[in-house]
Amino acid sequence: MDGLLVTVAPPALRNRALGLSSAGLMFAQGAGFALWGAAGQYIPLPVVVPAAAVAGAIAVVALRPMRSGAG
Repeated sequence: MDGLLVTVAPPALRNRALGLSSAGLMFAQGAGFALWGAAGQYIPLPVVVPAAAVAGAIAVVALRPMRSGAG
């Protein structure tokens, strides 16, 4: 993902874009841990852990970079 960001961001803003991307990733990871941890308080763990895995896989597929010129 960083490689894609480096190629897309203007050189003058590249460092800021990478810093913002890194901060956003850390926030999203923390929020995900909190969300699934809270879910684990009320839903059995054998249900929560696979649900978290499926949600992660869906996020990866949804956020993958699209290839240009495909089709």
